[in-house]
Amino acid sequence: MKIVRYRAEVDESRCTGDKLCERMCPAGAITVVDKLAKVDPDRCMACLRCEDICPHEAVAMVKLPGPRFVGVDISEIEKMDVTELNAICLEAGLKADIPMCFCTWTLAKEATTAIMQGAKTPEEVIRKTGVCTGCGIYCVGSVLKLLKAHWGELHPPASQLWVDSTISMWDVPGEVEEKYPEYHLLEDKQALFE
Repeated sequence: MKIVRYRAEVDESRCTGDKLCERMCPAGAITVVDKLAKVDPDRCMACLRCEDICPHEAVAMVKLPGPRFVGVDISEIEKMDVTELNAICLEAGLKADIPMCFCTWTLAKEATTAIMQGAKTPEEVIRKTGVCTGCGIYCVGSVLKLLKAHWGELHPPASQLWVDSTISMWDVPGEVEEKYPEYHLLEDKQALFE
């Protein structure tokens, strides 16, 4: 779950419409229309990427009147088919009850539930769970793997922010595991699911 306390706001007098903020927004909350960035406040996760990337200082964070909680309701997770949920996680190389995003402490079962409820792009998973709105370094690979595990392929994302390539022990071919046993990759994979 992510607690959102701020949202991005654009100073129209400084905005040049260069689309840097639009390309960097993990939740797809910013669109540039007629050379002016517009923020959808319901999608903004206050990740600060737009503010950090803007060379014109046209984006600033403003405090919300109260916190907005972003996450999958536990009761919704409990309604899911546990066997299917665990199978999707396993195919993605994740354990359902383990955090896949340490910045927001989002569990794999939360992101999987969002996907089973219809999320087809990383942006949709992000808006439902808050995942990938911290550093975005490790969790994005897991989101992509979960999406492929459920849908069979990645649907084109709304931005060019996501690269369908991750580096993890799950991507190491079996012959490499066997050639370099000193890295204990096979044992690590097995230990995760014991």
